[in-house]
Amino acid sequence: MKCKQVFTIALTGLALMIFAVGCSEQKSPTDLETHPEGWTDMSSPLFHGNKVEANQGIDECMECHGSTLNDGGEAGVACTDCHNKQKVENPLKHTARVQRMEWDLTSCTYCHGDNYQGSKGSANCTTCHVREDGPESCVTCHGDYSKTQSTGALTLQDIAPPADLRGETRPYSIGVGYHEYHINQGLTCIGCHPQVTLFDDPDHISGDGIAQISHKFIRSWDRDTATCTSVCHLVNGEPEARQWTIP
Repeated sequence: MKCKQVFTIALTGLALMIFAVGCSEQKSPTDLETHPEGWTDMSSPLFHGNKVEANQGIDECMECHGSTLNDGGEAGVACTDCHNKQKVENPLKHTARVQRMEWDLTSCTYCHGDNYQGSKGSANCTTCHVREDGPESCVTCHGDYSKTQSTGALTLQDIAPPADLRGETRPYSIGVGYHEYHINQGLTCIGCHPQVTLFDDPDHISGDGIAQISHKFIRSWDRDTATCTSVCHLVNGEPEARQWTIP
């Protein structure tokens, strides 16, 4: 009789352990294989953006990630950790995101489409970037950002810093410096920078956030000291180093 009681207790305990382990596994989002491999890979046909586009919305996402997609729901994973709380950031933060992508807008096209007009359930970028070049317009990254939402002709004053790539407007920032002065003196971008025709031209977007200098001035420019000794700045017939940033 005593052996039978011990056996019954042991069997009950084993059953409880199995039940507990089973429940813990079901509640752990990291152990679930809800999504296939490639779910977060933009280049994969199984990328979740394709699923959202096929479903014409995010209702199915809400079943596990919560009605707001912000609290994680049963999955314990908030979509907004990556999707920026479903709202467009203010211009400076938006530029910061592009900066982290090294200004490679092909990353944007994975979700927003090759023409930036929305894809896979994403927003239409050209709703705000109304210019013909859309987000690839010069004033998206430098110059007067407000001109992204107007269609009037752009001037060099609109395009050139300030503001620079990081939204800086102070003249002692190397991205700003004497840009405005040079433009007011009648110089154009190609006075110092290579001439480019495409946004992703290597002479335009190099991925380091540093402006490319044209070959004729490359030896004249010293970024470490922010000085230029080109033939534009002569004293008694000899080039003299001029400070680019304004104290």
